[in-house]
Amino acid sequence: MAGLFVEVLRVHQWVCERSGGMVGHQVLAGIPTLLSRMVGRKSGQARTSALTYARDGRDYLVTAPNGLPSPR
Repeated sequence: MAGLFVEVLRVHQWVCERSGGMVGHQVLAGIPTLLSRMVGRKSGQARTSALTYARDGRDYLVTAPNGLPSPR
């Protein structure tokens, strides 16, 4: 099941990027998502990952599904 969710997030990321962020803030039953952009410390390669998040009072909790590709 985790593999399916990872694929859904990949498709969601593609849609969000292609629409300039106009489509895709929420995925599956209204779960809010964000795109995290980072650069590898050793490789210098840019990567983007779709992550889900939730509010906890005044704080935000950001989660990453197990199964995202490792840079190694």
